[in-house]
Amino acid sequence: MKQSVLIVSRPGTSAEGLRALLPGEEFGPVDLAVTLAEARQRLRDNRPDLLLLIDPLPDGSAPDFAVTAAGDTAAGILLLVREDDAGDLSPQVEEAGIIVLTRPAGRQTLLAGIRHAAATRARLRAFERKTARLESRLSEEKLVHRAKLLIMERLKMSEADAHKYIERKAMNACVRRAEIAADLIRTYED
Repeated sequence: MKQSVLIVSRPGTSAEGLRALLPGEEFGPVDLAVTLAEARQRLRDNRPDLLLLIDPLPDGSAPDFAVTAAGDTAAGILLLVREDDAGDLSPQVEEAGIIVLTRPAGRQTLLAGIRHAAATRARLRAFERKTARLESRLSEEKLVHRAKLLIMERLKMSEADAHKYIERKAMNACVRRAEIAADLIRTYED
């Protein structure tokens, strides 16, 4: 699956060269922003997989923006800074999982950094899917628990009997327990 990219760089820097460096079979679409305001808008609208920042930027701090973006998105982030500025980066940049490379950087170093950021994004995507599945299961369990409490109260069943009742109805109807629970809640709630 191709990963979308947002490159943020002031005009006249190597953004186009960086875009050309990205293998088309792995990355695309590739979008460019020249200010942090534009980058914020594109992050909100397009939710790219990768964010490549070339410091300095005309309207603010690329490292600060990278830290904010790391907290707000699941994008893999690569920050390119001047060698002189690399030592001044805050520990927050490293703690946020932002990959930092000094420039000028060679082609192979840039590709390695980009692929590392892409791998980070892929791992985050897997965690997002797992979290969504767990949240869904938790929501279903809450629904079943609520239905159990209702039928325990209304039908005077024990918890074990209410559990078996929901399980049996779900099996007989060949549906998930959550569907039976939702039906029971609609039936027995005031």
